[in-house]
Amino acid sequence: GIYSLSPYTLEEVVARNYLVKEQPDAILNIVDGTNIERNLYLTTQLIELGIPVVVAVNMMDLVRKNGDQIDLNKLGTALGCQVVTMSALKGEGGKEAAEKAVALAKSHRAGELPHVFTGSVEHTIAHIEELPEDLRRVFVSAHDISPEDHIRMQAAFQRGTDNAVSKTVNFRHDATREEVAEVYSLAFHLGCKGVTIYRDGSRSEQVLNIGKVNKEGEGKEPQDGAAAPIVPRPRPDLVQGVTERMQIGCGNLYVTVNYDDKGICEVFTNTGKAGGCPSQSEATARLVSISLRSGIDVKTIVNQLRGIRCPSTIRQPGLKCTSCPDAIARVIEKVWNQQVELGHWKEFAPPAPKPRGTVDIAGRMHFCPECGAKLEHEGGCVTCRQCGYSHCS
Repeated sequence: GIYSLSPYTLEEVVARNYLVKEQPDAILNIVDGTNIERNLYLTTQLIELGIPVVVAVNMMDLVRKNGDQIDLNKLGTALGCQVVTMSALKGEGGKEAAEKAVALAKSHRAGELPHVFTGSVEHTIAHIEELPEDLRRVFVSAHDISPEDHIRMQAAFQRGTDNAVSKTVNFRHDATREEVAEVYSLAFHLGCKGVTIYRDGSRSEQVLNIGKVNKEGEGKEPQDGAAAPIVPRPRPDLVQGVTERMQIGCGNLYVTVNYDDKGICEVFTNTGKAGGCPSQSEATARLVSISLRSGIDVKTIVNQLRGIRCPSTIRQPGLKCTSCPDAIARVIEKVWNQQVELGHWKEFAPPAPKPRGTVDIAGRMHFCPECGAKLEHEGGCVTCRQCGYSHCS
């Protein structure tokens, strides 16, 4: 069983490679009707492959017991494929679903694609040769979608929303006034209550920027007043720590937190026999370790990880943590509080605020005049994440 075409375990890699490279005659996609949102993510990816698909909604006995209903006709129309019901526990519908899949395979009818982007989407990441060709067009950025598709996407959300829907239509740098006028006209006729456009390169600074990549040795030196790069301290040769077993939706996660006299310096994770997301947990632990050795406040890291929810924990009451990152944060916070109470470490003291109204030598504001925190350029204005100050208000 897999939940997406982005594999993590060896079994998922084998299944994904077979689906993508071997081109089966048809796919019988069995989904859990009690958690249909999670399972349909894989279904949409399978349909994108262009292989004929029959969707069998399993566990319908529990769906009916919970008082829920699934409109098979609407679901089939939205997905562009046949949808049937079954209950493996009671032995109902399995044979019929298999027969429909066999019949679909014998018909040699190509899979339908109900939702297809147009324009430049097809060549979005064609230069990444490691990705299968059938999947490349799925990954798009704002600049790869035509302005017309931007508006139609906004209008689709607007139809089910009372308030105005906010969305930016991204234009190329060489966009003309006529193209901008067409977008505003289309937005009016489709019933959008507002429209925002942005032409690439129209401002000196912008959030999304696609430009020339500097070759080695061609990078510019940091300007005066720019923040110096942060380099994490080396891992000490001798550390001590604790390992705690945390119960997650997939089983057990063993979190090891190591520290020395300067603070927490290392976090390891290991999943139990039941599985889990070992690669994601390892990536989270590595980034947390680097952040801690770089002097980032423990509470800041914990606040970023706490509360992240994994779908596997939703239907399992009584769990103390909601995901692997949440479990990591809880152990880090527990170790930190214990050492602070013992007097081994001191609470993190934030840096003193800079004088009000501090600006750099070029006259552009870099620090908040209210609290001294660093300002961020966003949407053509400068704002402060700490106190909410905005230069435009």
